[in-house]
Amino acid sequence: MNTKNKKYDRIYFGNIPDIFGHGMQVVALTEEDAMNALRKGYEERKAVRPDSSTNFETSFEYFGGSVTYVEIGKAYSYGFDS
Repeated sequence: MNTKNKKYDRIYFGNIPDIFGHGMQVVALTEEDAMNALRKGYEERKAVRPDSSTNFETSFEYFGGSVTYVEIGKAYSYGFDS
C-alpha cells in the first residue's frame, strides 16, 4: 500500500480472541489491510498446525473476530468504543 501522500484519520484494530489458544491482533491503516493481515497470520499458523475442517471465515466468526477503528486525535473516555 502506498501511504506516502495520504492522510489517515483513523487506524484499524483487527482481533480474533482465543484463536490458536492465544488470540491474534493486528493494527492497520485500512479495514481491508487489517483483514488481510489477520488472514495472513491465520494461514501462517495453519501451515504449522494443519486442520482441514476449518478455514479463515469460519474461524473468524466462531472466535468472534472483529475489525474496528479508532479515530486519530479523538478523546475516548471509556475505552475505544465511545
